Amino acid sequence: MGIYSKLKSLMEMNDMSDAKLSRLSGVSASTIYSMKKRDSNKTDLDVLKSISSVFGVNISYFVSDNPLDFIQLSEEEAKLVLKYRLLDKTGANCVNAVIDCHLDKEK
Repeated sequence: MGIYSKLKSLMEMNDMSDAKLSRLSGVSASTIYSMKKRDSNKTDLDVLKSISSVFGVNISYFVSDNPLDFIQLSEEEAKLVLKYRLLDKTGANCVNAVIDCHLDKEK
């Protein structure tokens, strides 16, 4: 999947046109059109930085095959993930049960 394909997904989720992305990112419309036409895995780093900032994603989202790379964790969330990884299977199951319980209450 090329960079523009991933960008298109973000744009659709945010109901954004190429022209609006150009305005918000400062990336020229012709550059965005070229990205669209090629849909390659290569583009200028400064362009990716500008576009990434519009959507609040890491640049790695565009170059990684991991679909979760679009998620940026806050410092608190990152600490929780690190703690979660230290848990054994029983601890992880407990945490998951608590989360599921609270999410069910919100429905």
